[in-house]
Amino acid sequence: MRIEIESLALGGYGLGRWEGKVVFVPYGVPGDVLEVEITEDHRDYAFGRILKIEEPSPHRLSPPCPVFGRCGGCQWLHMDYSLQLEAKEVLVKREFRKVLEKDALQPIVPSDPHMEYRTRAKLWVAKGQIGFYQEKSHQVVALGHCPVMTSNMNKALLVLYHRLKDLRRVGEIDLFSRGDEETLLVSMKSRERLGAIHDLFHALKKETESRVGLRVLWKGKVSHLGPKTMEEELLGHRILVGHDTFFQNNRFLRDKLAAVVLEQAKPWLEGPALELYAGVGTFTVPLVKEGARVTAVEGHIPSARLLKEN
Repeated sequence: MRIEIESLALGGYGLGRWEGKVVFVPYGVPGDVLEVEITEDHRDYAFGRILKIEEPSPHRLSPPCPVFGRCGGCQWLHMDYSLQLEAKEVLVKREFRKVLEKDALQPIVPSDPHMEYRTRAKLWVAKGQIGFYQEKSHQVVALGHCPVMTSNMNKALLVLYHRLKDLRRVGEIDLFSRGDEETLLVSMKSRERLGAIHDLFHALKKETESRVGLRVLWKGKVSHLGPKTMEEELLGHRILVGHDTFFQNNRFLRDKLAAVVLEQAKPWLEGPALELYAGVGTFTVPLVKEGARVTAVEGHIPSARLLKEN
């Protein structure tokens, strides 16, 4: 069937219509005219896949990643960033339309730059490959470079590939970079002790040009080299984070996000504040520094320990 993509939907789908029925098409871009094959048909809607791009949208781009479309990590790298922002703003407003006033949401804040922003990634190791899962599967898509990860994370990925023979029993790898790439925490889950841990540790330090904390979890035991935490900065405040703790992933938007929270909270700073799911104190710390009396609630023990220290 031939359909035109009208808009973007949740989950990264392009949305078009055929005989009055909504059709969701992965990797469709508004303005595309596509030849589509139906893969899943329901009474009011259907899912399809692209057979041919008959007329590409002016917003369609060549994705900056060779495994885009197979890797499940990204859905919108094939369209210009301004359209992505517009679509995200529309989707958020649509989700909140029943509970918020029409103009309650502020305009979306872009990430500048919008590549190499991601400071954390969980990678999987299988059959001599390292990468992310393919969408809706546990099939690992081999990844040599990820354009949204920081430079030192990508350098670490190459080190891991060069030492795959030492990682035969490793199943997953977590990379967590400091925003300025000064420090990199690497955590692995292995089915046995990692014999080459010292060689790997020194190779990671040399090639990433970062301070490296390497942790290997195996059979209920832990091997650890280098720092166990790293110090981040948020609105000028010191925040300690660790292997198992959450911190805002986009290094270019953290300060902007915290600044918005502070601005919104200012009218109530003289009274008590409650932060639920406080993590390591991303919002608690700047609120306290502004004079607020905050009760921070966090049930994850490693995060709660660092929250107290922060």
